[in-house]
Amino acid sequence: MSGSAENATLLAKGATADVYAWGEGRVLKLFTERTPWHANEVSATRAAQEAGLPVPALIDWAIGTRCNPLADYARTWLISRMWLDSLEMGAPEQVRLLWRRFWRTYLQRYGELRSSSPEALLPWQIVVATASLAWDRSVASTGQRVSFVQAALCGAEHPWLSD
Repeated sequence: MSGSAENATLLAKGATADVYAWGEGRVLKLFTERTPWHANEVSATRAAQEAGLPVPALIDWAIGTRCNPLADYARTWLISRMWLDSLEMGAPEQVRLLWRRFWRTYLQRYGELRSSSPEALLPWQIVVATASLAWDRSVASTGQRVSFVQAALCGAEHPWLSD
């Protein structure tokens, strides 16, 4: 599979999403628009997963951008950091290790495909982390985001700066 939805085979077209064949034994579900049904989709997928059924990982990237690709990369990085931090509050160690590995691999591969350096990404990480304080105050990592921005601007150490 080339990694491009344009080359994937359309399997089904629904009211809010299209489903494509995505490699051997996998599918890709692309939502055509953001609707209130997304919450139901997430709940249903989590319930199926808890029942032991094979389901895809949930990655909700609802606010992509159409500017510098590093802005999207920084937002994906921030979502992964906030989500991984939330896992530290009770998920089994094996689950935390698998998700850390997944995000590390995903972000590394994205960086390779976009030929970006950590130095080029850092300004976007600062912008996205700062902007996120306005668009998502419900996530417990508000303090972590503020301390990241302060550390990044001052050249201080912070756990997120080691990503």
